[in-house]
Amino acid sequence: MKYEPGKTILTCARCGTFIHPKENRIRDPKTLKYTNLFKCHKCNHEGQVVVKPLPNQPVAAPDDMEVLTKLGYREGANVLRCIACDRYIHPRTHRLKDNITKKYVDKWKCYKCKWVGFPKIDKKKHDYDFSPRPTPSDKDFVKCDRDFIIKKLDMFTSDPYTLRIKDYKVAAFISLLFLTAARISEIVGVKDKTGGYLVPPITYSQIGIAEFKGNKVFYCKDMPVLKRRVKATVIDRYKLRSVKIPEDHEKQLIAHVMKYYTLIKPYNDDGTETILFDFSTVYGWEACKKVVGIYPHLIRHGRTTDLVQRYNFRDIQLMHFLGWANTAMAARYAHLTSDDLTTMMINNYQDKIDLTVPEDNQNSMNSSSANL
Repeated sequence: MKYEPGKTILTCARCGTFIHPKENRIRDPKTLKYTNLFKCHKCNHEGQVVVKPLPNQPVAAPDDMEVLTKLGYREGANVLRCIACDRYIHPRTHRLKDNITKKYVDKWKCYKCKWVGFPKIDKKKHDYDFSPRPTPSDKDFVKCDRDFIIKKLDMFTSDPYTLRIKDYKVAAFISLLFLTAARISEIVGVKDKTGGYLVPPITYSQIGIAEFKGNKVFYCKDMPVLKRRVKATVIDRYKLRSVKIPEDHEKQLIAHVMKYYTLIKPYNDDGTETILFDFSTVYGWEACKKVVGIYPHLIRHGRTTDLVQRYNFRDIQLMHFLGWANTAMAARYAHLTSDDLTTMMINNYQDKIDLTVPEDNQNSMNSSSANL
């Protein structure tokens, strides 16, 4: 039989193992050209091979997925799950066949709980190919202001008897995101493949309350700025920034952070310093989306707008607070409406010019006009 790719295969003449037509072919040691001999990688037999026809592959019937398609199932956009244990079910591998006709039937089997029946059709998670994420508008950025964040956190922590330490941690995490206008990776850190940290997370000693010029301030020191990496040395891979916020200006948000801060220990049992938020960035995204309803980077935009509205920050002040390399990013992060501009004009206007004329100057002006 003649070898034809796609129709026949090569097998070892001794053990019958599959032989690759190129990888298992032997070269002439002098000319380095291919010979007609092959070497089996299993039994090390060198010699001729046997050509056999390609075995028949099980091909699914054309109407294999017709039942699922009628019910709205789309391969790649939906998944099948067991009704009993909610385990993933493969549409073809877990489908049962008739013992006599060997054709597919409309039943699937879960190999975890042994359930047999018709599975439920669920939407695939993180399916951005079929449901693209919309680009946020200015209305979305204005929505996540200070009052919106505080309202969502108050609703989340309204019943203290049902809260766990994990709930206090999530509330403190969202509050710290807004207070420092940090990226999520700048707080929870960036891990490498071995489980260590390429960028260290925020630890117990990096936050607290201190005195500053007679006022109490909430500080968060030595936060990494991941967009401004230094390439000169390996040790200095990123810039650091520190944030100090007056406590009486941000009482509600600082209270959420300090509540969780008082519930944890400064050091672990092994002597290492306690990491404030020891979870992954994915968990932080999901927790923020569940509690506040927006993804974390919108909080950074909302805090930038809040700094302009509440504290009248300018471009150079925003650059130092958020750790930017220049002031051009202020145009992208600050989202102001016409009402915001009018409110800032009313609150920040100060009449420093005294338009009243003193009596001495008034008399001199009258005498000079009389001489004329």
